[in-house]
Amino acid sequence: MFAQCKSYLLSLSNNSFYTSLKARSFHTSLLLQKRHSKDIKRKNLMKKVSKLQQEKLQKPNVITGVPTTFTNSFLRPSQVYASTTAVQASKLSSENNHQYRNYFLDQKDEEFLFNITPTIITEHSTQGDQVKIESRELEKVQILKNLTSLHNANSKSILLYNIQLAIKEFARKEGDTGSAEVQGY
Repeated sequence: MFAQCKSYLLSLSNNSFYTSLKARSFHTSLLLQKRHSKDIKRKNLMKKVSKLQQEKLQKPNVITGVPTTFTNSFLRPSQVYASTTAVQASKLSSENNHQYRNYFLDQKDEEFLFNITPTIITEHSTQGDQVKIESRELEKVQILKNLTSLHNANSKSILLYNIQLAIKEFARKEGDTGSAEVQGY
C-alpha cells in the first residue's frame, strides 16, 4: 500500500511541477519580453551615442575649418605666450625663433639685423678691446630679438602675422591681395 501511495504522490508531484512550469512561463513571458525590449532600446541608444561622438570628432573647427597644414600653421596667442617665457625667449637662437618675429621681419631682415650689422659695427669700432665690443653687440642683438619677438606682442600683432601668412600663401604675384581668401584684411 505504501508503494502505491508513493507512486501516486510521485505522479502528482511531477504533474504539478510541469503545470507550474507552464504557468510560470505564462506569467513571466511579459516580463521577459519587456526586459528584451529594454535591452534593445539600451543597445540602440549606445549605438546612437557612439555615432554622435564619431560625428563630433569628424566635425571641423568652426573657426579654422578642416584642419590642413596651412590652418595648423596659424599662430594662436595662447600658443605663442605659452611656448616660451621672456627668459627663455632671450636664450633662443635666431634659427629657432625666426618664425615668431613681429613687425613683418623676414629672413633677409633678420640676417641683416642680427648677423651683418653687429659684425660691421665690431669691425669698424676703434674703441679698445674687441672681445668687450663683441659681447656688447651680442647683448644688443639679444635685446633686439626680444623686442621684435611675437612673445612680447599682443593678439592683434599675432592676427596681423597670420594675415601675412595667408597673403603669402594665396597671393598669385608679389603684393597681390585680390584673392577671395585674403580680402577684407
